[in-house]
Amino acid sequence: MVVWPVVDALLFGAIGVYFARQSGAGAKGAGFLLAGILLFHVVFQAEISLATGFMEETWSRNLLNLLVTSHNMVEVERLCDRVVFISQGKIVADGRPGDVAARFGRDDLEGVFLHLAEEREERVPEQRRRRGA
Repeated sequence: MVVWPVVDALLFGAIGVYFARQSGAGAKGAGFLLAGILLFHVVFQAEISLATGFMEETWSRNLLNLLVTSHNMVEVERLCDRVVFISQGKIVADGRPGDVAARFGRDDLEGVFLHLAEEREERVPEQRRRRGA
């Protein structure tokens, strides 16, 4: 998992250095473009698999507790022993994933998440109306 980001960094880095050493605005621009591509790839694509892999490894070895914030409920169910749902700054559910889903009458955490999101959407216009907004 760690190999591809390193290969990308070396490859794009070497090409970027080559272009940066060339004279002319086009070559320098190409170097900046390659640096941007590398940043996007490593930060936004490789980070996802690295983070998930790290969390699974750490959790499976019981090395430490992890605080995970995510809207991906499939990932949350797979990784977490305990979940906490917060809506409008208040804890509305706390417990084991299956227990929380059952408490809301849903099959899984995705159902709970969607239920809470719909509930919030119904409350927000009412709160704005009360404030006179």
